[in-house]
Amino acid sequence: MGEADNLAALMAMPGQWVDRIRQRHPMKKFILDLNSSVSETYGRQEGSA
Repeated sequence: MGEADNLAALMAMPGQWVDRIRQRHPMKKFILDLNSSVSETYGRQEGSA
């Protein structure tokens, strides 16, 4: 599997997750909020690795 194949698979994941959820729990509205923004942490805060 090449880099392009990996990228395509990663890009398809959110849609696959939504499809699985909708099959189990029909719903009128579903909001999936993903972002890659950086949140600076200071000191020894949890999640600052």
